[in-house]
Amino acid sequence: MDHTICPGSRQLRSPRPDSIPCPSCGYSVEIWSDEARAACPRCKQNVVREGFSSCLDWCAKGKECVGEAIFNNYMEKRSVTIRQLLIQEIEALAGKDVEKINRTISVLRTAEELLKKECGDWSVVVPSAILHTLGENTPEGKTIVRKILLKIGLRNEQIDEICTIVESHKAADPNASKNLMIVHDAVLMADLPAHAIADQSVKTSFSTNDLLTPTARDISAALLAK
Repeated sequence: MDHTICPGSRQLRSPRPDSIPCPSCGYSVEIWSDEARAACPRCKQNVVREGFSSCLDWCAKGKECVGEAIFNNYMEKRSVTIRQLLIQEIEALAGKDVEKINRTISVLRTAEELLKKECGDWSVVVPSAILHTLGENTPEGKTIVRKILLKIGLRNEQIDEICTIVESHKAADPNASKNLMIVHDAVLMADLPAHAIADQSVKTSFSTNDLLTPTARDISAALLAK
């Protein structure tokens, strides 16, 4: 199949340099069109390209079109960019609430650990884990989440599922989607490693029966057994 006429393919095969202003110092940083971020030469801060996306995010022939090496390289950069941009959004919303930021990072890392064995969708689970607090006590949480995800460049079907998870991740529904189960368990487990040994009361207030995935139950049981 001849993919030479595909504009997305040409852009990825022949990247071009773009100038992106550094949000910290304003210096114009050169980032190539197939790159997600670069270090600012002046202040050394990471400059991230917002809305870093391409036809590879939705095209079923993407890997065949550009080749496996380019496809895998793009997807790795894309995931790093999404993760970093979402953390920056949460940090901006949380302000000086360090406890909230640390809690978010803990949930994120737990979700990533569960993803190693549970067959969830990274592009849904990770954003949901990072943004989960926006749906807990904020009536307009789904609207904020949707605006953030649209700015980053996620697809509408991904955004819809993430908004649903953010809103309902506390529900212990054994019939829920695998992605929701992972986020639900990550939120419950986030504080467990830090407190399971130091505070014995955790063992009586936390039950592995509340968890929905086998991986979460196995990890928690091992921690509580120490």
